[in-house]
Amino acid sequence: MTSGVTELPDAKQAAEAPAKPASALIAELLPLVQQATEVRSAATPEALLFNYILVNGAPKERNLPSLMRLFRGAVELDHCELPMQLKSFCHDRDLLHLSCGQSLNCVGFRALGARTYTGVDESLSLIRKKFRSRASKETVDLGLSLSDVTRLMPGITFLKSDRISLADSFDGVVLQGAHKIVDLERTFAQLHRALRPRGQIWFSHDNFYAWGGHQGNPKSPSRYDPQDKAQNPFVDWGHVSFDPPEGHRFRTSLSRLRIVDLRRIVDTYFEVEQWKEVPDRSSIPPRLTPAIRKNLKGYTDRDLLTKQVICRATKRM
Repeated sequence: MTSGVTELPDAKQAAEAPAKPASALIAELLPLVQQATEVRSAATPEALLFNYILVNGAPKERNLPSLMRLFRGAVELDHCELPMQLKSFCHDRDLLHLSCGQSLNCVGFRALGARTYTGVDESLSLIRKKFRSRASKETVDLGLSLSDVTRLMPGITFLKSDRISLADSFDGVVLQGAHKIVDLERTFAQLHRALRPRGQIWFSHDNFYAWGGHQGNPKSPSRYDPQDKAQNPFVDWGHVSFDPPEGHRFRTSLSRLRIVDLRRIVDTYFEVEQWKEVPDRSSIPPRLTPAIRKNLKGYTDRDLLTKQVICRATKRM
């Protein structure tokens, strides 16, 4: 009489069953490995949720719809690029994100393994529910604010400030856009103090002396409009020799450190592990004519043709 329930083989039968070839086992396991890799790629809201639960445990069931809205917003607004880029850097660290901006980077960092996240920016609004898409540059009403984020995702904190007064509080610091800080030496001193022993910093810095280092228009040679009188003073390194008046954004909003001086300051506080000088696009060097070089005597190709510096370093003891 059959019960309708499949009987499992006993231990003897299992032992006597022929072993599968290794190639067959690999063929069976490979799709599972690929699926797991895709799920952890954080390319979808579901992947972010998977990572978040994997790292932090299951959230309250009533919070799931709002969490999914946050994860969907972070992906659709392209706010996961930096957390994905720094996935290994942020894992299991108390993370400080200086100049974090009005973004959902926090969601990605926490979902991808940061133990805690503290975002610091003087322009923050904790009640604003609109966020800007990095891709389309459009503003989207998410229906949730950064205050809601802190409620839904424990371990996320925001400070509306332009300086760091905390000491020995973090294992990692992220600073994307260090060129927007005028007094970088003071800032690096503060970050050195904020880091615990052997804590690390990752930062990117757009070089002021590059072709587009003025951070205005034109953004590239192809977008230069000779009829736009506002562009003419800055095109083809014109901003390098420009003497900004008091109150000009070159004085108040941009770091004009040369790369050699930036490296000197970083070396004062940190042991550099990675220092990458990113060259400008291929269309830029041919524009550096002998006449321009003569006008910019004293500036090197390193000064004028390096677009960005990316650095990862460890706190000096």
